[in-house]
Amino acid sequence: MNPFYRLTKIIDMKNLLCTLSPKNTFLIVSAILLTIALQAQEADPKPFITTWETTEADETITIPTVDGETYSYSVNWGDGHTDNNVTEDASHRYAKAGTHTVTISGTFPRIRFGALNSSGILVATAAAGQIRSVEKWGDNPWT
Repeated sequence: MNPFYRLTKIIDMKNLLCTLSPKNTFLIVSAILLTIALQAQEADPKPFITTWETTEADETITIPTVDGETYSYSVNWGDGHTDNNVTEDASHRYAKAGTHTVTISGTFPRIRFGALNSSGILVATAAAGQIRSVEKWGDNPWT
């Protein structure tokens, strides 16, 4: 390939843009920017996906959060119910026992499975006994 071929194409593009009217140049550039913006919006963030187990009917799962962090997330509980705009712990009661896939999306910087008791000893939360796996960590930044 001729090494000047690419340079020739760049010069041709420059000449094309120079020959367009300012209005047409504005429309072309606007269309390109709009296309880029729409593609960026279509790229859905990947959620944090976990599986949990309940052993009894009407058992509750609580997603434990950390005090002092900022949360704004949605939880798809995997049984047709979704909670939106959650800013603290989220809880859900399952009608039937079993394994449940829970999907969290939005701002969710931390999950907490232990807490200090009054003696300063770390103890597991109830959620620590119910979570079974992390299927996908998602692309949310963790702190």
